[in-house]
Amino acid sequence: MSLKANVTKACNAIAQTDEGKLVFAQAVENIKKEIRSKSRDKVRATLLPIVASVLGVPLIEGEGKASGSLVMDSDHAKYEQAKKRLQRLVNAIIGHKPS
Repeated sequence: MSLKANVTKACNAIAQTDEGKLVFAQAVENIKKEIRSKSRDKVRATLLPIVASVLGVPLIEGEGKASGSLVMDSDHAKYEQAKKRLQRLVNAIIGHKPS
């Protein structure tokens, strides 16, 4: 199964049901095998366009510190949902960022 298919599956499985948790966990394991990177920034950069695509959030040119990169359009209705799903996926793959 492709990386995009596994990310799509994980995004759609984020739920409070036992079945959703199982599907999410399996998709995360498959994503880990495909990405193989331990860098939070690289994993995030790889997943960002896929998560945005799954939820229909357009990517736009970043400004300020994000200048020269693509970011999700923060004016889009599903921006917050996409941001949270991306964060949850990165945390599941890499682990939580230390405080």
